[in-house]
Amino acid sequence: MTDFSDMSIEDRKLHMELQYILQPKDKELLEKVEKLTKNAERCKKGGGSKERILLVIGASDTGKSTALARIFGNMEAFQPYQNEQGYIVNHLLYMNCPNS
Repeated sequence: MTDFSDMSIEDRKLHMELQYILQPKDKELLEKVEKLTKNAERCKKGGGSKERILLVIGASDTGKSTALARIFGNMEAFQPYQNEQGYIVNHLLYMNCPNS
């Protein structure tokens, strides 16, 4: 546990903002992302299904982007890598849609 006694109020706020609290839906989201990555691997080998997209929608400031960033940051399939031509390749397509 963190000792807050020597921290300023601003540092305490920042520390709390940077903490990630697992939510019940995180496990479900991780399972869906893992399913998509496994399907992508099968597609690369000539198989797979047409399930190739995951849309995460919901009200603003409910943690959608944070949950996805946490998942993508921890999965090797989504880490950038350097290809044979020396280019950095990122497997992730990210779109930020405006509020309606």
